[in-house]
Amino acid sequence: MRILAGFAGALVEAWTELRIHRTRVLLSLVGVGIAIAALTLVAALGGMVQQSQTETFERQGGRPAMLSVSAYNPETGQSPDPQVLDSAFAAAAERYQIEYTSRMAYNNWQVQLPGGVTDVQIQAVDPDYGTMHRVQLAHGSWFTDRDELRLAPAVVINEAMWKQLGSPPLATHPTIPLPGDRPATGVVIGVTPSAEWDTYPTMYVLWNAYAERMTPEDLQMWGPPLYEAWVPPELADQLSDLLRADIAGSLGEGWQTDVNRNDYLAWGGDYDPLLPLKLMVGASPRSCCSWGRSGC
Repeated sequence: MRILAGFAGALVEAWTELRIHRTRVLLSLVGVGIAIAALTLVAALGGMVQQSQTETFERQGGRPAMLSVSAYNPETGQSPDPQVLDSAFAAAAERYQIEYTSRMAYNNWQVQLPGGVTDVQIQAVDPDYGTMHRVQLAHGSWFTDRDELRLAPAVVINEAMWKQLGSPPLATHPTIPLPGDRPATGVVIGVTPSAEWDTYPTMYVLWNAYAERMTPEDLQMWGPPLYEAWVPPELADQLSDLLRADIAGSLGEGWQTDVNRNDYLAWGGDYDPLLPLKLMVGASPRSCCSWGRSGC
């Protein structure tokens, strides 16, 4: 009974206070409500901005931890035979169960566009590259392993090039002629977004399709691709040493293998490129809380 009496007394006292000081109580409640809403909004917006910035970094340098592998002869400056290096990297990646890997190379191809034959910058990659670098698509789809089996090479073009083609629906399987010493016809399967100011056509192709159009002399002249491997950040240092040793051993004496990190967390230690954003977001909620407690 005493507990019930005490509870009833507290309710009566609270109701009396509310009747006498209802304006002040109401303003306090409104202030607390606004503070909570502001805190929630700032935290949500901060999280969205931070995620967006993180994805931008990952599109540029790859997801943490992104290892890049290359090899050369320090005395002659020459690159190893592309097929030998390719086999060495593939064997090492399989040995250490690295799930996501990609070859990457840049070049220029002639492409027959409605306005005439145009030099287009291409990037040769493997299907995993899209996941490793968060490649965005405005239309269509990214490469899959099935695209490696196509007789006509699959291509992913940027929006500027797609508009030059007349923005054809990808369901119609639009094609683009690829003239040259080894002519081919590319099938457009995807479109990446282009900024308003970006009017230069670019294109992704699969590495195998790229290598088929290159003569052995061209491949030797341009050198082997850059190899990338996406590994757990906590294993990055260990796997870097293992890949370096294994690939160097496969290439033989005289070759040097370099393994470096390219992602935005590559510097390690206390360096964090997102720190200014985190501090700004962290400071804003505290300010809102202080404002809410003041009863304004």
